[in-house]
Amino acid sequence: MSGRALQTLIALVLAGLWGAGLGFAHWRGNLWSLDRVEATMTDLRTLVRGTAKPPELITIVAIDDEAVRNDGRYPLSRATLARIVDTIARFGPKAIAVDLLLVDPGKKSDDEALARSLRGTSSVIAAAAIYSGGK
Repeated sequence: MSGRALQTLIALVLAGLWGAGLGFAHWRGNLWSLDRVEATMTDLRTLVRGTAKPPELITIVAIDDEAVRNDGRYPLSRATLARIVDTIARFGPKAIAVDLLLVDPGKKSDDEALARSLRGTSSVIAAAAIYSGGK
């Protein structure tokens, strides 16, 4: 085997091991260090290119500091989120997407109010996940 072929073989084996290691770590959910790097790179990309303006047919309703001050807590209570969803739903959107992590337990009545509000809209995009070990 020539020197160049050996170098290529070694590079392929190392790349395969690296890929298998990343795949295994991802499968096990042990990529916290790479998650931090990805988050930092995303922040950097946003700083470099600036924020992208959404298409005209999309309206983003963001939770700002004033909303947090008015509610008196962060994250906003689920009852407040339910009122926000109800208010948006009155405008008749085709879809409502909720992009929030609700990791702290809320009041049962607030949870029920938010669930009712989400069920009452024509189309809601939401996801739920349970992370083991609090991660």
